[in-house]
Formats: sequence, structure tokens, C-alpha cells
Amino acid sequence: MAIFRMEHAMSLGFLDTIPHVFLWTALVAWLLTFVGMVRSIAAGLSPTS
Repeated sequence: MAIFRMEHAMSLGFLDTIPHVFLWTALVAWLLTFVGMVRSIAAGLSPTS
């Protein structure tokens, strides 16, 4: 919210992309974490030879 207000107050258009970049970066990080967790659980459930 602060970046949005600063961008409008100072007319800095490039600041509009910062929240989008952080959002997508966070979503990718959480997705990778979830995939790693699922793989770890699946490896623990599989029978060993």
C-alpha cells in the first residue's frame, strides 16, 4: 500500500511493478516449498527396497 501511495504522490510509474514482482516471487517460492514438502512426504511413505 505504501508503494502505491508513493508512486502516485511522486509520479514514479516504475514503482507500480515492484508489488507485482514481489507477489510472483513469493508465489514461486511457496510453490517450490510445497513441491519439496510433498516430495519429502512421498519419499517417506514409499517402501524401501
